[in-house]
Amino acid sequence: MKIPNNTLFITATRDGQPATIWKTPHGWTGAVWNDTPGTACYMMYNFCNRNHIAAMIDAGALADVSVISAEKVPEDLLRQFPGLDERVIRHYERVYTWSTDVDDITTNLSFYDVWQALERREDVYKYIGPYSDSITRERIFKRLAEILQTDYEYIYQLWLAAV
Repeated sequence: MKIPNNTLFITATRDGQPATIWKTPHGWTGAVWNDTPGTACYMMYNFCNRNHIAAMIDAGALADVSVISAEKVPEDLLRQFPGLDERVIRHYERVYTWSTDVDDITTNLSFYDVWQALERREDVYKYIGPYSDSITRERIFKRLAEILQTDYEYIYQLWLAAV
């Protein structure tokens, strides 16, 4: 299976357990939920690159695969809301230089992708990174509100509608 360059994250199953794989600045990382009695926990996996993940899919080690890719921002929206195509991780690295949270943010994610996930009432943590915390989410929402020229409460209410 070929994994597109603009992949945000991959959902799948591994040995019958739900799995999520996402790209970080240090490469691809995945987590598999292990619900064997007495051992409920996440098991972390580090993958070298997209080819390694594709080989696992082709070999059947990952099943029920769904690839979620970054979306291109329509030109009319980009003219109306400059900054929608900005990568979340680049903004985070620039503004929160001291933070290590950047390691958990999906690499190719744009603010447009976050906005679209909220509009579709999807779990935004699947997009920003499953290990991101509420502070990270709030910082991303704050910047998205600035880009959309609205208040934080509007973005927050979109998120609440999805949870």
